[in-house]
Amino acid sequence: MYTALPVIDGSQSPTPSADIRQLCQLQIDRLSEKLPILDVWLVCWNQLENKRDMIPSRRNHGVGQQIRSYLESERWISENLPFLELTPLSLGSSESQAYVCGLGKTNAHWDYLFLRTEEHISHFQQDLVKEYAQLLHQYLTLYQENLRQRSKIQLLEQALQQADHQLRNPLALISLYAETIGLGAENEAQKQQADCIRETAQYISTNLGGLLNCGKRASLRREKHTLSALLQDATVLLAPRIVDKQLTIVQSAARPVSLVVDGWLVAQV
Repeated sequence: MYTALPVIDGSQSPTPSADIRQLCQLQIDRLSEKLPILDVWLVCWNQLENKRDMIPSRRNHGVGQQIRSYLESERWISENLPFLELTPLSLGSSESQAYVCGLGKTNAHWDYLFLRTEEHISHFQQDLVKEYAQLLHQYLTLYQENLRQRSKIQLLEQALQQADHQLRNPLALISLYAETIGLGAENEAQKQQADCIRETAQYISTNLGGLLNCGKRASLRREKHTLSALLQDATVLLAPRIVDKQLTIVQSAARPVSLVVDGWLVAQV
């Protein structure tokens, strides 16, 4: 009796492509154990690296390179390879039989299962191959989706690297001009505002890598601060708005309160 094949639930969380490849390897190894098969190959298109992935059964012996060359030529593939149907192939040899089972297309390239046997396989054995082909088709659907996501992530990483480069130079200029304005400030309020601009630009530049790295949790820069000092920093930052709205900020003379926090993030709040 043949072992029942597992069912893939498309609603499950994504599986890493390396794990999916191992699952495919496991299934073709099992198929090669259940049938009188000389060779089993799973061939699929790797859209991330823009090349063909060829996964042979671990039981393949002797003619691996010969079969690989034959498969790589793909001159034998018909324009409409039957989906999940076992089609006989001619290898030009009376010593073995060959079959191909279409698993769909990726970027106009066929994904398929190739088998080479010593003799014709029965209808019952063909049904078993189709069951495995159906399972492999589900695995490959997950595999290709995983590769698409990885491709998008690579594009995002490239965009973030460009943003990192394009933002650092303007931030350096902002910091430089703020320092120049602070040196020529006419009063203490203007100097504090210029210092605030310079320090903010320097902080953003220092932490730009973490800000642009959306795949990792941001690390906090915890230090001891007094609540009054944090409030004073926020007051300086918002001074133009405070003056415009004619507001008065009053700090109580109560006992100082110390906090261990990320001062920049608290100032943003």
